[in-house]
Amino acid sequence: GEAEILSQHLLITYTYAMIGPVGAHPDSRSPAPEPWSEDRVEWVSGGSGEQLQTAIADALSDSEPTIVEITDSCVYQLDIGLIAGATEEDGGSLLIRTPLLIRAASGERPIIRVVRPLRFRPENPEYSENSIVRLEGLYITVDNEFLSADEPLVGRAALNRLEIINCTLD
Repeated sequence: GEAEILSQHLLITYTYAMIGPVGAHPDSRSPAPEPWSEDRVEWVSGGSGEQLQTAIADALSDSEPTIVEITDSCVYQLDIGLIAGATEEDGGSLLIRTPLLIRAASGERPIIRVVRPLRFRPENPEYSENSIVRLEGLYITVDNEFLSADEPLVGRAALNRLEIINCTLD
């Protein structure tokens, strides 16, 4: 009887030994800064790498700055070479034509396991002021099945700005 009561009311949690924000934590997220709008969001959930890749492809093909928001703390495998619109040369670069924000939802800490290094470059170098990528609240690590530990997480960032906010790069 006592075990049943305990199992119904047991709460297990953990605490970090740091004060202040350090890396990817399930914090509250601020509203997206300019130029992004909270009205232009591609939602991702369920740990599907394919769904994440599709959301990024949709954001890259959009004519307006788009947010890709991961709404859970699942593990996602990401292969940028499989994203529609990625180049074949140099191992696959994402061609950025409008600002792209990939972030965790408030209270979540998704893990992204990259199959190959992340590579970004402007679709048209003449208009590179729009080539902005912001990663926010993500834990990014290598997928050991595909990528060796000595390869970088970010292999190319030929952008106007690459912003890495409250992320952990493993």
